Amino acid sequence: MSKKLISLLLAVCMLFCLCACGTTETSGNVNNTLSESQTDTVKDNEKNSQVSTNTENPNENDTTQTQTLVNESKPTSTTNQPTHTHNYSNATCTSPKKCSCGVTAGTALGHQFSSATCTSPKICSRCGTTNGNALGHNYSAANCNSPKTCTRCGQTEGSALGHNYVNNKCSRCGKVDPNSLPVRLNDLYLIDSSFGNSWHKYEYNNSTFTDSFGNFYDGAHCYIGVLNEGQYSTHNLNGQYSNFTGSIVAMPNTSTAGTYSISIYVDGVLKYSKSNFSKTTGKVDFSVDVKGGKTLTIKACMDSGNGDSNMNVAVVNAQLTK
Repeated sequence: MSKKLISLLLAVCMLFCLCACGTTETSGNVNNTLSESQTDTVKDNEKNSQVSTNTENPNENDTTQTQTLVNESKPTSTTNQPTHTHNYSNATCTSPKKCSCGVTAGTALGHQFSSATCTSPKICSRCGTTNGNALGHNYSAANCNSPKTCTRCGQTEGSALGHNYVNNKCSRCGKVDPNSLPVRLNDLYLIDSSFGNSWHKYEYNNSTFTDSFGNFYDGAHCYIGVLNEGQYSTHNLNGQYSNFTGSIVAMPNTSTAGTYSISIYVDGVLKYSKSNFSKTTGKVDFSVDVKGGKTLTIKACMDSGNGDSNMNVAVVNAQLTK
């Protein structure tokens, strides 16, 4: 064969071989392409199956998804979580301290009740809650000086009864009528009296007085150096008294050489007289009606004897009643 023919055959052989190799590679690519397509188809079928399953059990699917979201939202670590600080409100009578988050601490305080009074029940000093009823007033009976009075709180009702004097004594409480109590003569205002020197005068002795018989008295109205014209004292009754009582006595330094008389006048009118009184006569009591009188005058005059005699007489226990 010629060289040209041989070269042509070799070229044809090489071309055939190349074609054969290309066909094989194409076949492999096709297989690969089909394999990927088949895989996608399988995946689509699985998705469709899942959708179908979710459609048949929708609640189960929602629960599963919710649980998944919850699980995904949970922090995987508490290291960086903020710490809650409790902010407690004050405890009350019925509730313990309580945080805004609902946590409680301690116990309730309990009520602290005051005592009930006549007008109020027991009251809690913390919250004002009341317990029970008011006690009500407990009145004692009225008496002469006081109206009915509550023994618990002192509140009064009505008026005092006042005294009911019978024979100068209250029939309810036994108190003596103050208007019946005697008033000492020396407590009355002295309107006028006689006085000259130390031997002839009227004076009131406010110390302990001793008469000619050695008897003691709490004070005395003394008429010293009694002469014919006499010694006297005039006192203001002011129309307030009804009776005047007392006693006539001789002073220790009185002379036995003479006698004298004692006269008592109301508004200038003679109401009582005692004559021929001497140092040895002893005490003589008197009682004089002075009702409505404005003035009371006591006068001592000499009955017998001479001007040089020591004629000294006194009125003791002198008092007035209304």
